[in-house]
Amino acid sequence: MNLTYMAGKYKTLFQQIANDKGWTFENIGERWGVSERQMSRVANSGNQRDIDAVTGIPSKVGVDMIYEQITHDQVLYCATEITGIHNELRQLARKKDSKERRQSAKQLDKKLNFISAKFSMLGYMYRAANRLDLDELVAELLVTSLTEATTAMADPDGWRETCSIVGMSSEPIINDINDAVRDWRLKFLIAIKTK
Repeated sequence: MNLTYMAGKYKTLFQQIANDKGWTFENIGERWGVSERQMSRVANSGNQRDIDAVTGIPSKVGVDMIYEQITHDQVLYCATEITGIHNELRQLARKKDSKERRQSAKQLDKKLNFISAKFSMLGYMYRAANRLDLDELVAELLVTSLTEATTAMADPDGWRETCSIVGMSSEPIINDINDAVRDWRLKFLIAIKTK
């Protein structure tokens, strides 16, 4: 955890970036849809993906956020969520099949479906704003996030049966997408600054 001593107390890098942009944990939590308590854990974790996400938040000091900035922020938030979901999937894949594992896979599947729906909405917003370059980047991230692993782990019997019918391997592939999302994030940040 990176700590900086400021104004008589220690602050994490996450908190310093947020405060410099005029944001409180409560503000960010409302924007990202998480509790203030979860935001505190995020700030203290020191994960690079969280630092990247807070860095992408527009400055709030003295101005209202514009529509485009909110859209960009939501896309970056989705990228962060996808990375987290895939990391959870890789850990879950190491566990033996059980009722608990199936339930966890179903919860991750719901999260992925929610993010996919959000991508559709964000892509539509970029198309409506005639930012087809950003729409393509959103679609690229959606494709990167796709996996059959949640289905395979939530219903392994049904998955094996389906795979045998269509003649494909029942072993789901769970890629480490951290590098792909990091590269994507860089392309996205460059693209939003070019127009």
